[in-house]
Amino acid sequence: MIITDVEHGGLVSLPPQGGRAYTLARSKDILWADGVATGPDSAFYFTDSHIPAYLGQIAAAPEMSVLAAHRPYFAYRLKQSKL
Repeated sequence: MIITDVEHGGLVSLPPQGGRAYTLARSKDILWADGVATGPDSAFYFTDSHIPAYLGQIAAAPEMSVLAAHRPYFAYRLKQSKL
């Protein structure tokens, strides 16, 4: 199972047989990893939506101008050979 690790900026894998989770990707540049998918090339793809950069203090939806000001948003590719 692949899950996002928003506290540490990356992706984590939980082995199907159990045991400890391990880090697949981590970077200070990844602010809020989400949207994980497996592509036709068997690589993992995930987005970084930078949610904390534009949420209001009470988690209100941001205005479009605020969203536009925090562009670009990123998509990452992680080859499974790194697993």
